[in-house]
Amino acid sequence: MQHETADYDSKLNQAWEGAATFRPAKHEYLGSWWSSLKSQLDTAKIYDTGVDRDLLEQVGDVFSNYPEDFKPHKSLVKILKSRHDSITNGERVA
Repeated sequence: MQHETADYDSKLNQAWEGAATFRPAKHEYLGSWWSSLKSQLDTAKIYDTGVDRDLLEQVGDVFSNYPEDFKPHKSLVKILKSRHDSITNGERVA
């Protein structure tokens, strides 16, 4: 039994070490069942909204912040921070 356990541990360790450099092929996770599905990056178009950029940045800043006495879930904090950073850096504001 110890031999089987050691062999299994060895396989798990090899998989763990390989995970650090693993990069899936594009859409590999979808498989053949979903091969006709297009990703957002393939279909998304960015249009000029006609809204002043400063106004968009101001609205984005308001929507990506929350009151100091509010404690959102840690996942939501990451999302809001990412959105705020992209607005602050001038990314993804059309």
